[in-house]
Order: sequence, then C-alpha cells, then structure tokens
Amino acid sequence: MKHNQTAFLPQKTNIAFIIKLILVIAMLIAWVMMSVNPKVMFVNKAVQLWVHAPNYVDTEEEFEITVQAWDWSERLAKSYKNTVGFEIVSYRLDDYELLNSASYTIPSPTKFLGAKINLGGISPELVSKEVGKMSFPVTIATEGIHYILAKDDKGLSAVSNPIVAVDGNTKALLWGDIHTHSALSDGSGLPNTIMKYARDSALLDFYALTDHGEGFGITTTERAKWQVNHNYKKTEEYNAPGEFVTFHGIEWTTSFGMIGKEFGYGHYTIVSDADAPVLAARGKQESTNELWQYLDEYCAENNAKVIALPHHLTQTNFEMDWFGMNPEYVKTVCAFSVHGADLLPSNDPLNYLGTVHAHDAPLPGASIVDALRMGYKVAIVANSDSHDGNPGHALCHKAAHYPNQYPVFGWFARGGHAYAGGLTGAYIDKSDFDRKGIMDSIRNGSVVATRAPFRPVIDFSVNGLRPGQDESTLYVPQRTTERNIQVQVLRDGLELGWDGKGNINDWQDLTVEVWKNSELWYTQKSNAPIVNLSLTDNTEITGAVYDDYYYNESTGKYYQNEKSLVGKDSPDGLHSGGQDYYFIRVYQGEGSPNDFYSWVGPIWVGVNG
Repeated sequence: MKHNQTAFLPQKTNIAFIIKLILVIAMLIAWVMMSVNPKVMFVNKAVQLWVHAPNYVDTEEEFEITVQAWDWSERLAKSYKNTVGFEIVSYRLDDYELLNSASYTIPSPTKFLGAKINLGGISPELVSKEVGKMSFPVTIATEGIHYILAKDDKGLSAVSNPIVAVDGNTKALLWGDIHTHSALSDGSGLPNTIMKYARDSALLDFYALTDHGEGFGITTTERAKWQVNHNYKKTEEYNAPGEFVTFHGIEWTTSFGMIGKEFGYGHYTIVSDADAPVLAARGKQESTNELWQYLDEYCAENNAKVIALPHHLTQTNFEMDWFGMNPEYVKTVCAFSVHGADLLPSNDPLNYLGTVHAHDAPLPGASIVDALRMGYKVAIVANSDSHDGNPGHALCHKAAHYPNQYPVFGWFARGGHAYAGGLTGAYIDKSDFDRKGIMDSIRNGSVVATRAPFRPVIDFSVNGLRPGQDESTLYVPQRTTERNIQVQVLRDGLELGWDGKGNINDWQDLTVEVWKNSELWYTQKSNAPIVNLSLTDNTEITGAVYDDYYYNESTGKYYQNEKSLVGKDSPDGLHSGGQDYYFIRVYQGEGSPNDFYSWVGPIWVGVNG
C-alpha cells in the first residue's frame, strides 16, 4: 500500500504557523508590558488646581478666569466634582506692598460638574467641554497686581498667575506654542484634536502646527497633498483673531546621516503670518542657501513675514550651524523645549537643566551664548516641540506619555523626556491680536520665554529701553556711560501649587540672573512674590568675540567647528560689533527640570558713532 508523503506537509505548515503565532503574541505581550501603564489608564483623581487669567486687564473690564483640576500626570481630572471658592490678594503698583482693600467681583463658591467616567486615557473633548475645568467672569476695579486664590472643599488650593490691572490698559501678554507635531508627521493626534487642546485645555492665545516637511513636503504624492491641505484647512478653521490665533508652519529638518545628501545645518521651524502653507523640506531645499531662497520667494509672493526658529541646538546629531543662518528670518532662537535647554553648552556647569542626548564633549559654537558672541542678534523664545498631542502643556515628562494616553497613536517620539516643554509670551497692543501683530512682536523680540505652563510677567529694560524697541539696541554717548538695568518679575502662583496646597505666603527663593556678554554678571535671590532689581553698569563697553572656530586647510575656510558645513573666508566678523548685550535668566528652587524657568532678552548697548 502506497503512503501519500504530502499528507505530512500541512503538519509542518502548522508548526511554522504556531511558531509565528507565538512570536507575535510574545511581541504583543512585550509591547503591552513596556508601553501600557494601568495607572495612566485608570488613576485620574485630582491632586492640584490651576488658575489661569490674563496677565493684563483694564480696571472695570470683565475678563475670564479658568480653573482646572489636574491629576498626578497633569491631565484634566475628569470626575472632579468639588466645590471651589475664591479670594483675591492684591499689591500696589508703585511699591509692591499689600493693598489693604481692593474693589472687585469674583465668583461665589461653585460646584464642578464632573464626568461619570474616570479614565485617564479618555480625552476630555470626548466627554464634555467643562470636564475637569470651569470658567468664570471676574472684574477688578482697583489698580494693582492681583492674584486670585482658589480653594476647594476637599483642601486643594492654588494661586493664579499675576494679573496687572491698570486704568485704560491696552497691553496684552499673549502666550503661545509655535513648534509642535501631529500624527501627520512623527507625533500623535490629528490637527483637529491638537488645536482644540491648545485652545481649550492649554489655554493658549496663539499656536502653530509645524509638522516635518520631510513627512509630506518631500514628494508630490496624493498622500502628501492631503496632509498639506488638511493642516492648512484646520489652521484656517481655528484662526480667530482676538481670541485664538493660528499660524501656518513647517519644520525643515537636517540630521547627521539621516535625511538629505548633507547633514549638520541644524533644524529650523518655519512660521508664517500669511494665509499660505510653507512648503519647506530637506528634499526640496538641500542647503540653508536654498531654504533662504525659497523663503524670499514665498514672502514676496504672499506678502508674508516669516521666522525661521533654530531649536534643540546642542542635541546630539542636531547641532546648529550658525554660519548658515540668515538674519532676515532667524530673529529668534529656542532656549527650551521637551529636549531641554540650549542657552549654554550641555556640559557647562551653569547649565542646570541640561538636554537630552547630549555629547560628553559638545561641539563648540552651537549654543545661544555662542551665537550671541558671533554677533547674531536673536531674541530668546521657548516652545514645546510637542509630539504627544498636547501643545502648550506637553506631558512627556510625566507617565502619561504612554500610548494608552489619548490620542491613541503611538510613536517613538512620544517617549519620555525629563522636560515639560516651553511657552513664548508675546507683548502686544490688544488691537494687534492677530497674525500680523503677534508675528511683529516675535520678530522684534518683544517676548518672554518660559517653561510651560508658567505665565509670569517680566519687565526688563536698560536705560528705559525694552526688548523689541529700536531693534532691542540702546546707543549711549561714551563707552563708560552709565547703564541702568531694571528687572521686575511678577511670579506665577503656579510655583506654589504643585502639591495642591497653594499658599500665597509661602513663596520659595527665586533666583534672578543678569547675563552680560554671554557670562553670568549678577545674581539675586528673593522669596517675595514680586522681585524688583535696579542695577548700574558703568564699566567700559567692549562687546564679545567668538574664537572657537575651526580652520580647514583643505578648503581654506573657517568653520564653527570641525563638523560644520558652512565656511567663512575670514573669522574677522565673529563678534558682537563692539556692543555689549544683557539678558535675563530666572529660576525657582535649585533649577531642576521641574522648577520654574524664564528667559528674557537680549538688549544690546552700543556707542554712538
């Protein structure tokens, strides 16, 4: 009797299938074990409050405050149903002493609605607009610096950001995040939910979605066209001058050996005030010269103003090559994001924050202090570079960066970092609350940079000149002419409330630093809610010089360092033009990544003639 040998083949196939199935199941189990955190999914109880208000108001003007309840991972606590009451503490504008009495109207104690569902992984937008937060009308009739105190019936309390009430006020300090990503490039969430989060949860005044151009601008495929058109449509849909302003933007990306024929120019976030998408991508513009040529054409065609914002300057493989910058577009530089801080080289002992993926021996020239020594006039801003669908309040420094956090899309760039991301505050006239007005403020340098979500008020001037005025440059008659440096910091009450016990009388030390010519010049600590410094400098104005350049004998050119791409014929121009410059760094506590940080400036001082 003959046996059919092929009868055994299905058995072999079954064994192979079982092995594959076991491998797939093992991979899924490993993914769940590494990625899914049950606490993120189910623990959403409120542990602290956040009280948000505009920084400047007119007396008698009705304005809105918002109270949010946050859980242990800084997300909205969706089932929060406590009753919240309010008080106001006020200080005089002239001497910052307590006001014994002030006239105002504040809400009566109010019970929050709360949701029946208490899952951390569900977006509040899918439940109710008022879940975990409520907004209230307030008026303050007395001039002064005011803080609103909120306390619930379960013992949680918080202090608001400072509110400056002035008769006839026309000033506004708007807060925004103009460097973020969605699932259309390498982030999470779609533009609609991200912009809604920026407006309704992070309570931003302006915002830009800046997905990588390499993600969809590098080709002309139908998918790429859809991505560009979708971002454009949503940006226009959410733009509401006077309420919430959105900008068109994109990120032009270069990395060592990853994208394009060359590497090492750095990354630029391009943001425009025009009603037109920016189509920058490394596959379209392979060098900075080609990028600047494209922006020349874009601005001429669309009557646009644009900023090209360098960021994560000192991070491994992303180092900034300042020799390739264009001062027409590079008006600002990012000091802080989820990647950390770039004011100083990562190994500088005064860089308390540090950065992710830093070199043990950093390449010279990439940091902000180096760029200022080279003579580049750039203002300091901060943004999130959020990839987690939470612009203005990125959560990658918390456990909620896990994939089961909403939005559900997973991506390696959502991995945890030690840093919370940053915000840019733009000083404007209230009548200029639109794309043009905010863009002018940022390009002029009338800005404050801060670690999100802090929103202090910081005033910095030299002989009365503030950042953003007269190109942020003061001219004096002599090299030893006296310079009066004024710094005023109205601290954000969020400093007091991280443990849910915000006490207006419990301010900890705040360190205010004045930096001159890229070196720490003066430091003062204070535990007052309002810090006011008045300093005098009459030493000779000398300026600063960058002398860490690299000379390449084969090309006969000078470079920022030995890996840089852009060369100069001479190092003679690598200095601040004989002008001194000052900027401010402020931090609370010991300067750890969880502490409050802010940066303002610089202001340059030159000699007439």
